[in-house]
Amino acid sequence: MAESHGGAGTTAHTEADGGEHDGGFPPFDSSTFPSQLVSLVIAFVALYVIVSRVALPRVGGVIDARQNAIDGDLAAAQKLKDESEAALRAYESDLASARTKAQAIVTANPGCILQLRAGAAIRHTGQEVLHVVELLDRAIT
Repeated sequence: MAESHGGAGTTAHTEADGGEHDGGFPPFDSSTFPSQLVSLVIAFVALYVIVSRVALPRVGGVIDARQNAIDGDLAAAQKLKDESEAALRAYESDLASARTKAQAIVTANPGCILQLRAGAAIRHTGQEVLHVVELLDRAIT
């Protein structure tokens, strides 16, 4: 037979007392609304202060720095564009001047001479097309 280890009046109790719950879920309990609202206001004020004093100035600084970089890049691009346009105008002016000053077109290829003479005649350039030997002959005599 099994022996008993305790007194006759003792029994094992495995359940915990849950206490008395009157209103259900605490955030929905109307008696705790004022304290919840106060803690909510404190949390939002703290969040607002942190964001307005720390986060927003940093973001504003980054935005200002980026805008300054963009403005600088646009100014540099405009300067380079103006320089390239000035160089293009100078090139076109020099090219037009060279075309008006050119007296003759010289080549060593007889086939090119024929092509160049035809092109000069079509465009009415007034330039003479010569073979290299003809130019040297003129220079010597």
